[in-house]
Amino acid sequence: MKALPVTAICLCLFGPAVKAADVPLYAPYIPPEPLRGSHDWTGGYAGVHVGYGFGKTRPSSVSGGGAGPLGGVLGSSVDISGGLLGGLLGGLGLDGLVGDILDTLDLEGLLGGLLGDVGGGITEELLGVELEGVLGAELSLLDLDLGLRGSDFETEPEGFLGGGQIGYNVQQGAFVFGVEADIAATDMTDSSSFSGAGSIVAASAELLDLEIAEVTLDVETTGEIESELNWLSTLRGRFGFAVDRVLVYGTGGVAFGDMDIAANLTTSISGTVELLNTEIIDIDIPASTLTGSGGGLLVGYTIGAGLEYAINDNWAARLEYAYINFGDVEIDFDNGSSTDMEVDMHLVKGGVNYYF
Repeated sequence: MKALPVTAICLCLFGPAVKAADVPLYAPYIPPEPLRGSHDWTGGYAGVHVGYGFGKTRPSSVSGGGAGPLGGVLGSSVDISGGLLGGLLGGLGLDGLVGDILDTLDLEGLLGGLLGDVGGGITEELLGVELEGVLGAELSLLDLDLGLRGSDFETEPEGFLGGGQIGYNVQQGAFVFGVEADIAATDMTDSSSFSGAGSIVAASAELLDLEIAEVTLDVETTGEIESELNWLSTLRGRFGFAVDRVLVYGTGGVAFGDMDIAANLTTSISGTVELLNTEIIDIDIPASTLTGSGGGLLVGYTIGAGLEYAINDNWAARLEYAYINFGDVEIDFDNGSSTDMEVDMHLVKGGVNYYF
């Protein structure tokens, strides 16, 4: 009977300890971290980029002047101000070579001899104009086709580019505003060769249903034009929409570049002068070459769009498209003429940025 109380006492003293040893142990409760907000695009950055560009140079306007391979052959009465050829030929018309050839002849005496008994005054009475005017500056153009078109003078420079950029962004809600400057070296180049064969036909007024004077010239032309973009740079604003680590943006601003354009044109001329449907002189002008160059520092505008992805808080990768237009670039030729070449290009670039 004494054993029962002892057992009860032991159970009371040690029973809770044994029961507690059987209870599993749990780690202390740690509250979860708060949900992380969207990526913050605010801050400065610097990076590098590589890409590929392709562009075009094409004639836009011309001013003529001076003597060149064909300068003076046609004079100022031919209106081809919308094409490069007018500038290359030096202000085309009909009072140069044609008038000089005819003026070297004793045309008044020759016509007097041909008309004979009709009398010396018949010329002015029939034509109503002075003989010198009819045979000189009043010659009119009947046909002009040199076998060349404006597209013959186009170039399409293309090549790789690589450089760096710096910028700064400010994010307000989902919208991101920023400014960026970049610069890149390029090897965008192209050259175009062309050739053409054509004719120029001019004549004076008619006398007794006959052309008093007619000039026919055969013209052969060959040439080459080259363009090379050495570097380009832009200063742009950026405006985008951010969804966490993804930023879609548009961009635009001012563009700078350095470009060299060179052209040469070699022309040879042959033909005849007819008086009253009778050939009186052969024309043979040896080949001569006209050269021109232009370019240098260019200033224009750029617009584009891009996509940027934040890999982590410091690094981001992006892909960007840009269009650049440098407007008209003047090319000056050694005959005193000039032409404007419109220059524009498209760029596709990929790069990385490091955010400070």
